[in-house]
Parts: sequence; C-alpha cells; structure tokens
Amino acid sequence: MTAAHDIFGFDPDKMAGDTERFFASMAKLRKEAEELYGYAESADGLISVRYSEHAGVHDLRIAPRAMRMASADLTRVITDLVNSARQQYAARLDEHITGAMRGSILDDAAAVEKMAKQAERVFETTAHDATALADMLRGLTHPPR
Repeated sequence: MTAAHDIFGFDPDKMAGDTERFFASMAKLRKEAEELYGYAESADGLISVRYSEHAGVHDLRIAPRAMRMASADLTRVITDLVNSARQQYAARLDEHITGAMRGSILDDAAAVEKMAKQAERVFETTAHDATALADMLRGLTHPPR
C-alpha cells in the first residue's frame, strides 16, 4: 500500500489510471461504433437497406422489379426493412458496448460503490479540515476583542 492509500483510504494513482483507461476505451468504443450498421433485405432480395447512427438510412437499394409493386406495398416493405435495420443496429451497438464494458471498472458495481463511498469520505474530511483551517485563520487575523 502507498502513503496516499493510507491517507485517502484508496489509491488515487490507481483510480486515475482506471479513469484514464476507461475514457480511452470510451473514445475507442465511439470510433468503433461509427463503423457499425444494421442491414435488412426483403425476402425476395429486391430491396435492401443499411442503417447507422452517423448516416441514418443509407444504401437503400430497390431493384427495378420491385418498382412494379403497389406503392402501399412498396412503402410497407421499405418501412419494415428500415425498422429491421435500425433494430439490428441497436442490438449490435448494445452488444458492442456490453463487450467493451466487460472487465472495466464499471463492470464491478460493488467496486464502483466502494470507490464512491471512499471519495465521499475524503470529500467530507477535506471539507471539515478546510473549514477548521478557515476558522483558525479567521481567529488569527481577527482575534476576539
């Protein structure tokens, strides 16, 4: 254990390192998420669509034969495919985030709660000490008459 651990009740260097790694992994996760997309295709293969957060609906492909469908049917198929692609994207993103969080500090709820309580104790102690110091300085600069 370090002297800082003895003073604060936790290792601030370890906490800082964990935090730094967490934010680095979040930046990596954000970049990787930009490449995720959902894809859906009609049963006959005539219509397909991709969906991603950064581009929305894109790569909508409608084969000329699909244009022979009644407009209401074509609209329904496209709408259903867009919804399917969005759902697939959401599932992939959720899976990606869950995988990235596995093993991180946030994956251990008990550890996060313990660190929060330790940080709260440090804050309370520091606030108490700062108040006591202010009172002491006030007494030195403004002695009672």
